[in-house]
Amino acid sequence: MAATRVLVLLLLLMAGPRGHGGDVTELTRSWAEQDALAMAEEAKGAGNQRASGTLLLTMLIKNEEFHLQRSLPLWAPIIDFWVIGIGATDALLRYVRLVEHGLKTFPQATHGILADADFTPLPQTLDKAQLDSSCSKLSFSILEADGAGTRAIDWIYRNIPGDRAGNKSGRYIEWLLKDLEVFVRAGSLACASVIVLLQVGGGQGLVEKRLISLLVSWDTAELPGFGPGQNLDEERYWAMLKTAEICERYLFDFDCALKYWHKAWDLDPPRADAVFYIGQHYRLQRDGGRAVKYLRKTIKLLMPRRAHHQWPYLYSCLRHLELVRAASSLTRPQIDD
Repeated sequence: MAATRVLVLLLLLMAGPRGHGGDVTELTRSWAEQDALAMAEEAKGAGNQRASGTLLLTMLIKNEEFHLQRSLPLWAPIIDFWVIGIGATDALLRYVRLVEHGLKTFPQATHGILADADFTPLPQTLDKAQLDSSCSKLSFSILEADGAGTRAIDWIYRNIPGDRAGNKSGRYIEWLLKDLEVFVRAGSLACASVIVLLQVGGGQGLVEKRLISLLVSWDTAELPGFGPGQNLDEERYWAMLKTAEICERYLFDFDCALKYWHKAWDLDPPRADAVFYIGQHYRLQRDGGRAVKYLRKTIKLLMPRRAHHQWPYLYSCLRHLELVRAASSLTRPQIDD
């Protein structure tokens, strides 16, 4: 399409499939809305009485009508609002604009999720009443529409609930790493803040899986109506640590993990987290000499004043315990060296 169009609408008032010679942008009530409404009511009544968040789905598509037709009805039970951008060429910039548009149009949304049109969720694996308790996330402030106050919002990027992640997890991890590189380099446009690992039940007969979600905090200094990002370097720091975690735990790519731990350490030397993970890695690899070398450095660091994700237990106990574990495998001359 020559022009980029953005459609914003309430999810349960939309329709997905191309049916009577229309375009995907000609939204009617042609898909099985009764089934979707029934599923939504069932989902609402099935859980306990905890207050649920409201979820805004953001999609950016080019020519993926088929996937959109298939996935939208499955999103209906778990999404309150939906924003779609069509015919985009600069994906990163369009995502930023879509996020901005969605926040302005649906200020009541407490959480957001960015997803591909071909991603089909399993509604039973996502309980919106557990968004705050089950998602490790970074909250950040945005200005209210009148500019007089601020509110917090949490974003979930490329969440993968359900069994589908079981046989495609490697592919999704590769996408996450590529996305992270783009976001971190994007500077004032956007920054990936935290990659988190979610544990979600796969439903009856399915094993519980460690699933992957990337939380994105947008630095919207250049966007009208939004205040400047206050913690860009911190967000990059934690993005690097979580990328290293994915490299180590899921890809078993230790060179990748070490690269990102060292990047994080260079970015914020006073923090002990990155150098601690380097030392712990070498201890687990039974390289006691290197482990002690790095873990000793953590002992000299005081917990710095930072806004996000302080880990007091690391400074009060864990770094000392890890150093003892590493040193116990060495002889005295090796430790002195």
